[in-house]
Amino acid sequence: VAEKIADQYETGMVGEFQFKGKTEKTPVFSLRGPKAAGDELAFEQAMIGRDAELDRAATALTPLAEGRNGGLLMIWGDPGIGKTRFLAAVKDRLAGSAEVIVLSADSILRKSMNPFVNFFERFFDQGDADSPEEKKRRFEKRWDAVIAKIPPSAQEVVAELSRTHSFLGALIGIEWKDSLYEKLDAKGRFENTLYAVKEFLKALSLIHPVAIALDDVQWLDID
Repeated sequence: VAEKIADQYETGMVGEFQFKGKTEKTPVFSLRGPKAAGDELAFEQAMIGRDAELDRAATALTPLAEGRNGGLLMIWGDPGIGKTRFLAAVKDRLAGSAEVIVLSADSILRKSMNPFVNFFERFFDQGDADSPEEKKRRFEKRWDAVIAKIPPSAQEVVAELSRTHSFLGALIGIEWKDSLYEKLDAKGRFENTLYAVKEFLKALSLIHPVAIALDDVQWLDID
């Protein structure tokens, strides 16, 4: 059962136990909860048509593979025409040359910084059913992995990330006692959250080229 649900649920091995009728011990697993949301631009079916537009988009983003600014690419069209599907194809085309960060605006929730909250929950592998301790453990694990990859020449970025560490955590519901986040008022928290997000994206771009995909910009919240 644990193997069959591995794509959708987190399980943890409890141990191996001897059961009646079995000659060898059997591994036993506990169910921890559903996995964090996966890639929002995952489609099983291949895209049909739009080859010319896809080639134009790939050409426009060529500078990314060369370590240069790729500028801005806008995908415009009427509702239901397939913009998100096309964006997924662009993302697939960029695979190997750039990491694509997907920020999808929610037409219903429209909460402050909602696209970033969703992205960071996926990035830091946060599950709805995880305990606060498990969420912190996963956050710190991915955080340390990013810090370790930042080039030695960019220590000022590392310093700013260390300073704003608690603000990124708070953005996805993780808090530390006596952290800088807890010591500031609402205005200070919001301003430093913006710095934290900016600095984290900058850090990722120092590790490898990054493309930020904003999906459904018409639903973006003011923040």
